[in-house]
Amino acid sequence: MVVKTILARKAVNYEQLFDGTKKRIKTFIGKFEEIEIEKVIEMTKDEYEEFKSDLLKNRDFIKENKEITNFLVKEIGTPESTGIIVVTEGFDYPRYTGLTIKEENFHKCSRCGKYFIGEPAISRKDNQSEVCDACGLEEAMEDFGHRVMLEFCRNLQDKANELGLEIIVRAEDGFERKVVPYK
Repeated sequence: MVVKTILARKAVNYEQLFDGTKKRIKTFIGKFEEIEIEKVIEMTKDEYEEFKSDLLKNRDFIKENKEITNFLVKEIGTPESTGIIVVTEGFDYPRYTGLTIKEENFHKCSRCGKYFIGEPAISRKDNQSEVCDACGLEEAMEDFGHRVMLEFCRNLQDKANELGLEIIVRAEDGFERKVVPYK
């Protein structure tokens, strides 16, 4: 089974893992870790609560399975989407831990192509494509900049019309173009 996650290095307990993951999800843009789960460890409620309270403790289930580096640890009878992903990298404790992230929570930005979690912004280009926050902000700034520039040009043209002046735009390559007054 392959699960997607954002791994945390040496999270002390479940609260730190959960809070850190929640903060990173809000600003996350990029690729998620895809972890191949080699073994599922099911624990009683008390064992699982103790495991969650000290994620850095050396664990017998890890020592007994040295050849396995990727575990999913969960409470007996709960869905696999509620467990903690453990990556040991050969150590006797959970060196990296992560929470499973459901596929339906992923979005792909139609502008930059990166994956993200959270509410998508709607692109200003077509008013329907989903974009990440960064691209949504960039589109808003571009739109704002174009509107400001357009307003500036209209004001400049009005003033030129009022004074009877011609506006000539000169490009870097020397090409000149006379701006025709608008009515």
